[in-house]
Amino acid sequence: MVRLAAQWYQQFALNGLLVANSADWHAAGVSKKQLEALVAAGELVRVRRGAYATAALLAQTTIDPGVAYAVRVAAVRATGKNDHSVVSHHSAARMLGLSLLHDLPGEKVSLIVPPGARTGRSGAGDLVIHEAALPRKHVTDLFFGVPVTTGARTVIDIARTRPFMEGVVVADSALRSRLATPAALRKVLASCVRWPGLERATQVAGFATNLSESVLESCARVVFRDHGLPPPQLQVPIRGKDMRTIAVPDFCWPEYGTLADADGMLKYEGKKDMARHLNREPRRPLAPIPAPARPGARSPRYPHPLANVGGGAPPQLSHLPHQPLRSCDRL
Repeated sequence: MVRLAAQWYQQFALNGLLVANSADWHAAGVSKKQLEALVAAGELVRVRRGAYATAALLAQTTIDPGVAYAVRVAAVRATGKNDHSVVSHHSAARMLGLSLLHDLPGEKVSLIVPPGARTGRSGAGDLVIHEAALPRKHVTDLFFGVPVTTGARTVIDIARTRPFMEGVVVADSALRSRLATPAALRKVLASCVRWPGLERATQVAGFATNLSESVLESCARVVFRDHGLPPPQLQVPIRGKDMRTIAVPDFCWPEYGTLADADGMLKYEGKKDMARHLNREPRRPLAPIPAPARPGARSPRYPHPLANVGGGAPPQLSHLPHQPLRSCDRL
């Protein structure tokens, strides 16, 4: 049985050739005959027409789905005239492990190429090509040397090209996972002057927070904003009279004595657990959040603005029977 020597693995890893096209394998010292023998022996596996990956790498795809997608992206990039391309937008978000509200249909791969670059198979059904300037500082290398846009650049690219809510979801995720910072987002925005969608991306960057703990919470904040509600405080501990923390609601409006949980029943083990959580202190029945007092603001037309967002449960709104809270830290 023909085996790929250990030193070959090391050489290929150093040169980012764990997934490559036939020409690159030949350039690395693997002759056509050797390539055919390695494929026949199962040491190399064809993952796309003209692209091969090591069997050892593919074995990891059963453990980590992220590696499987990275192999696909690397193979797509290797088999087109995309030498200067960089994985971007939704594909970059998936490789970075960022949350997305909607993914590209059909496992498509997004690439950025320099303006005017020849992209070869740009019309292929599994490719989405974007032309844009891409400074080296906006690029990082992941998964055997595949170039990917940084977390901050990925956020801004999605925020520029997708609806506001989708931008907020990925921006909150990047800030939460520390793959971007507010300062990094501002720096990327400063390098995209006069680009399409820049105003929306700027709004997303200003709205994003590292305190949203899920996609649904990010969506909730956008829905609250769209319905004219004042911005809530996030993840604020609620303490009882003995100063012990009894709850950490997703959202808190201390001026209205109102709490909200975006994930509803999802965070509880069952109805009994939810009852224990909600009945630790006396509360009145669920009630709408009071309409904001600022002029021109729209009043919410229903108490659960997330009832139809993403198929999730409506938020559990608990109106506290106390005077408005000063710091949202005590009942």
